[in-house]
Amino acid sequence: MNPTDTDNEDDITAGQDPSISHGADDGGLPATDISRPLGIARWVQFGYIALFALSFWLFDRITTVVWDQFAEPNAALISGIAAAIAGLITLVMWRSTSIRSFAQDSAGELAKVTWPNKKETWSNTVVVIVTSVIASLILFTFDAAWSAITDMIYQ
Repeated sequence: MNPTDTDNEDDITAGQDPSISHGADDGGLPATDISRPLGIARWVQFGYIALFALSFWLFDRITTVVWDQFAEPNAALISGIAAAIAGLITLVMWRSTSIRSFAQDSAGELAKVTWPNKKETWSNTVVVIVTSVIASLILFTFDAAWSAITDMIYQ
């Protein structure tokens, strides 16, 4: 069935995927379209790749430590075991619709964030540094005062 043959022209227009939202609340853009070179789906896929890499590294280290307790570790076998475990975890998480939906929703919300520019970041950094210096001077003053008071008491 061609999308243009539907009775409800408002929901599905020519050439648009009916599974992607094109409502007024998202500006008529597909849900996966953000104003960056990569769409939300690509960021989620990169997240799963990062999950695999981190899981592989973690399980490679864990398996090496455990195996080292019993015998000389075989690096190729350990890496294979770690890759299999990491791949299985990543696959299970990818196939889980609730986890994938959460990841896509999170990436969508992060795409809506207004990130500070270089000038705002610099000015905020200066504010944090100045505030930290002032707080450290106040704490130093109180510490020196209490130290002097306690020295007078104990002498």
